[in-house]
Amino acid sequence: MKLALLLLSAVASSSTALMTVPSPELVAFAEFKTKFNISFTVEEETQRFEIFKANLRAVGKMNEGESEAIFGVTKFSALSPAEFKKQFLTYRPAQADAHDDVEVTSPPVNFTAPTSADWRTKGAVTPVKDQGQCGSCWAYSATEQIESNWFLAGNKLTEFSPQQIISCDKVDLGCNGGNTETAYAYVEKAGGLALETKYKDTSAKSGLDGKCKKKKAKAAGGAVKAFTYATKHCATGACKKQNLNMLAANVASKAPASICVNAGAWQSYTGGVMTVKKCGGFGADDLDHCVQLVGFNQAKGYWIVRNSWNTDWGIDGYIHLEMKKGANTCGLANDATFVSF
Repeated sequence: MKLALLLLSAVASSSTALMTVPSPELVAFAEFKTKFNISFTVEEETQRFEIFKANLRAVGKMNEGESEAIFGVTKFSALSPAEFKKQFLTYRPAQADAHDDVEVTSPPVNFTAPTSADWRTKGAVTPVKDQGQCGSCWAYSATEQIESNWFLAGNKLTEFSPQQIISCDKVDLGCNGGNTETAYAYVEKAGGLALETKYKDTSAKSGLDGKCKKKKAKAAGGAVKAFTYATKHCATGACKKQNLNMLAANVASKAPASICVNAGAWQSYTGGVMTVKKCGGFGADDLDHCVQLVGFNQAKGYWIVRNSWNTDWGIDGYIHLEMKKGANTCGLANDATFVSF
């Protein structure tokens, strides 16, 4: 009798152990929260886990077939695609004809783009930034471009304040979006930008625009006088005929370029080369995010793009976009700009 009871106890213990073994999805969810230091309330936990599982299934499909891009768990994996878009993909283009009179920069006569270019190696690129909880990609992209062009105009590499643009540019919508062209217009009117150390970012944590602090918004440089396009601006239609050779030649000979792209698929990007097919549409209406194009490697087939989602995303904060003939990957050649002083 005693032996039978012991056997029953052993079976019961074994069954309980099997029942408490977490699923692979639950293990992945726990690892995700630990890696990115994310926590949820009791009320949120179930909802976020369901979204996480749905994103895992989507990642599995995205990794199917031949693709140079790698998709996986990122710090955005507990956000639905709609939530991700609302919070991070906030590029709001100007009216289609608003900048028809803006000059398109031409590369030097008889200049042919080299096989590779990387402005990081020339000291023209500040560290990767983090827009955090604020939909301010447009302000970051504009600030980054001003920093690079300011350096290449003969000045010390300087980190300017995107917070000033977020809070003080009243044409755009702060954490609810905007575009780089109107950001440049604000900076021109303001006479430049304050230093990041003097007008620090608060919107990244709060998700709020913040009140414009005029005492802090004292220009330390970056007084934009004009902007130009690195390729002809494509503000309507499919944008299938963008001059990618001109873009490469201009980036190689002039500077990094602020660009706006279709970044919906970037939510789950972890490495490799994002192809045209995986990135999706590249027409004017597909663009939803602004970043900075800092170079390219033709031999390896990619453009080098800096994002503003910190270094714990992508390739230390960067993404590689497919570079091949006729490939306007993610729409990177639709709205590419330089600034001058």
